[in-house]
Amino acid sequence: MACISHYLVACFAARAATHDADDSFVRRFLGHLWLSARRPAVFRHCATISLVVGALLCLVNQGTRSSGGRLDATAGMRIIANFLIPFVVSHLGAMSSFGPGSK
Repeated sequence: MACISHYLVACFAARAATHDADDSFVRRFLGHLWLSARRPAVFRHCATISLVVGALLCLVNQGTRSSGGRLDATAGMRIIANFLIPFVVSHLGAMSSFGPGSK
């Protein structure tokens, strides 16, 4: 968690030093996010974490519901979130390890 906050503090400091507009900060952040997502090793690592954590979350949160056959659209969205959120969190952790100035 400290790595992510360190990354964001560095990005905000760089933004304040250069007086960038808000949209350029967001574009730069999304650019860093996209660059790290294109690295196959990072993607594999994040996908593995997402599959393991997402499966455990589904068992814990949706287990009784799915075993009873009572899945609806809301449960489907929760299942997708169970896999998507760990992917995003692990990706942000990996992204923060690159630092704001690295490519």
